[in-house]
Amino acid sequence: SDPLANIDYLYIDSSDDELNKSDGLWQWLGEPLALGPDSKLLIKDADMESALDNLRQNPGIRGWVGDRELLRKMLQNAGGTPGANQRRRLGRFLFAANVTKFNAAIQASVNKIIQTGNEVTFHVCCTLAGGTGSGSVADVISQLRKLYPDANTHRILVYALITDQA
Repeated sequence: SDPLANIDYLYIDSSDDELNKSDGLWQWLGEPLALGPDSKLLIKDADMESALDNLRQNPGIRGWVGDRELLRKMLQNAGGTPGANQRRRLGRFLFAANVTKFNAAIQASVNKIIQTGNEVTFHVCCTLAGGTGSGSVADVISQLRKLYPDANTHRILVYALITDQA
C-alpha cells in the first residue's frame, strides 16, 4: 500500500509457488517490492468432490458446473493438487469456495483507499490461458460490482493477457 499514490494491491492465486515467489526479481534499485501478506490471497483446498455431490447446497456453482462426471475426471487427472492446474472450471470453483475471503480482502483494501476520497478504480489483471485467472475473472468482476454498485465512483478496468499462440 502506498499512501502517497493511494494504491493497494490484491494478488489472488491458487498456487503457493507463484504467490510467494521470492527469487529476487521483485526489487528495484536494491529495494524489495514484494507484496506483503495483506496483499495476497491464496485460494485452494476446496472440496469440489463434496460440492459436486451436494449441488443443492452449493447454488453458487450449480449453474456452471455442467457435466459432473466430466468434472470429476478432471479432478482425478489433476493428481490431487489443491490449485486450479490451469483448468478454468477449477479456478472458478476455487474462487467460489473462497469468495468470502475475497470480499473481505477487497473491502479492507477499499477502506484504506477511501480515507482520502470516495472514488476507487479497480484494475483487474489476469491471463486467459486457463486456471485461476481465466476461471475467476468474470466472478471477480461480478463480486466487485455487487459490493460496489455505483459505476461512477467505483470503475472496473480489466487487463486480460492471452498467452496461448493461435
